[in-house]
Amino acid sequence: MNKTEVERDDLFTDAARLIVSQQKASSAMLQLKLKLGYMRANRIMNQLKEAKIISGSNDMNWKVSILSPVDLETHLNTL
Repeated sequence: MNKTEVERDDLFTDAARLIVSQQKASSAMLQLKLKLGYMRANRIMNQLKEAKIISGSNDMNWKVSILSPVDLETHLNTL
């Protein structure tokens, strides 16, 4: 892995698809739906923010930036 590559959680893509399908973003939802612990869910949320799939500054204000599953798949292929 070189400096430009980002190491993402194994469940990053599943989390992105879940968030776009629900049009809701929260670490609590990731914890419940993907059966994750608090720290891992938050780490994935930060990775999703870095990938511009969600935006916002904390768990209460996350916004989903990608509106359709097709747009998400296109975006994921560019990462």
